[in-house]
Amino acid sequence: AVYLVDLFTTSGTVERNTTVGGVEVGGLTPDQAAAQLSALAMPEYAAPITVDVHGVPTTIDPAEAGLTADVAATVESIGTRSANPLVRLSSFFTSTERPLVDGVDETSLTAVVTAIAAETDLAPVEGAVTVENAQVVTTAPVIGRNLDVAGAVGAVAQAWIAGGPDSVEGLVLPVSSTPVRASADKTEQAAAEAATILSAPLTLTGAGTSVEVPVADIAAAVTITPDGADGFVVAVDPATVLKPVTPAVDATQSDPR
Repeated sequence: AVYLVDLFTTSGTVERNTTVGGVEVGGLTPDQAAAQLSALAMPEYAAPITVDVHGVPTTIDPAEAGLTADVAATVESIGTRSANPLVRLSSFFTSTERPLVDGVDETSLTAVVTAIAAETDLAPVEGAVTVENAQVVTTAPVIGRNLDVAGAVGAVAQAWIAGGPDSVEGLVLPVSSTPVRASADKTEQAAAEAATILSAPLTLTGAGTSVEVPVADIAAAVTITPDGADGFVVAVDPATVLKPVTPAVDATQSDPR
């Protein structure tokens, strides 16, 4: 008698203790379950999702990216309660969690990921230290970085189908980097060394006479070249430094008598 009462009062409804995406739909008709999911689950599926790109939080709009959830297909996949008395009895002691049936439009997702790549990718820049107009000019090295578009599309799609927005939230998208020769520290070190060399004129003193070498002449003698590792060799050619002041130096000398 209890079985018959349960059968006739709950026939055509979703099995008790059934949740979809955290929303309780057990005991509801399919139409009621669809309405419940649309009201309570779909807002979460429409909310922006944050993923990690090059260590930077980046937002994805699910609708724009073609990440969807099909409520009707979900309710249809759940079905209604079984007439089997053993199944009905066990439903009092068990619970079932079902995911929403998710869909991915890979064309839309690829377009969104490609746009993210265009905004976040960086071309590599080699570090450099040069002297221009007696001033040290530094180009800071930049390691290139690129978002793996195909890999990111696959990762997002797989996570979405597996668990919806909760699985995509915080997902670290695959990226690659392009190294450069010079390190930032060694580039700064070479720039500081060159700046010290050009910080003031050079004064030569001898035989009671002083001769000054202007910074511009010192700069003409400075060379900065890459070393065999990740830095630079800063050098000064003494002959080039002395050439402009050689006549003044010679004027201080005299022959022995």
